[in-house]
Amino acid sequence: MTTLYAKEILREFRQGSSVPMLALASNDKQYIVKWSAGSEAAAGVLTDFIVNRILRPVCSFLPDVQFIYVGENTVIHPIHQEVRELVVFNQGFNLAIDYLEGASEWNYADGWKGNTSERALLFLVDLLFLNIDRTQENPNILVRDGAYYPIDFSCAMSVRGLVEGVDYRREALLPSLKRHPLYFDECHTGEFVSRMAVVQRHDIEQAFAAIPQELAARAGLHNRSAAAERVYDQLQHAGDILPAEMERLRALPAYSAAERKARERSNRAAFEATFGKNT
Repeated sequence: MTTLYAKEILREFRQGSSVPMLALASNDKQYIVKWSAGSEAAAGVLTDFIVNRILRPVCSFLPDVQFIYVGENTVIHPIHQEVRELVVFNQGFNLAIDYLEGASEWNYADGWKGNTSERALLFLVDLLFLNIDRTQENPNILVRDGAYYPIDFSCAMSVRGLVEGVDYRREALLPSLKRHPLYFDECHTGEFVSRMAVVQRHDIEQAFAAIPQELAARAGLHNRSAAAERVYDQLQHAGDILPAEMERLRALPAYSAAERKARERSNRAAFEATFGKNT
């Protein structure tokens, strides 16, 4: 695989704490760069890459992702010192996401005006892989010319756990999917399960094999073959997992945004310490 290099860092995006940036790459295309310094960031980047890559045959609307190398010769245009220091701190391999010029963030209040099948497919992807960070307040979905482009699978916890070597419990994380912006009670699983059959074991193995060794080591991913097999097993059992979990979600109460925020503030620390992980 040809290595993609960052020629120039053009500007930063002041969104969230990670400060992604727009880069011009060695193939003369522009990408959004997500940084990977530190074990937590590396685990998120690898999770994002793996989920995106293995789902590409199923979800044609996903922006492509690949790894990009930021080196000493990368030209940094932003003038703020802390931004320049962040780029230098993250020299090495990072995640590059196709830049969709003219796209804007989807606002949940605007409603979903896209294809209903794609809405269901995206929700069920997030449900299967326990992507807990796509919420009504933070949907991580871009819109351009009426088309929807989901981004950021870094908190797909059933895959992230395989990267980190941590067993995140499905039953503890499942209630988070009730607040998913694309959740609806009538979402049926059959079409998704049949479409997932096109994902082969070697597709998943190739995704894991494409991870640069320095990122794998930083994130704590030591056994790629075992992790790839576990992901393949999840896909193979999607027909059993998804219908049962949709039934559980339908039975859960739906809270307002204010109620959810209050519950999240009071429960976050205890939840992560007690239920989020098996150690």
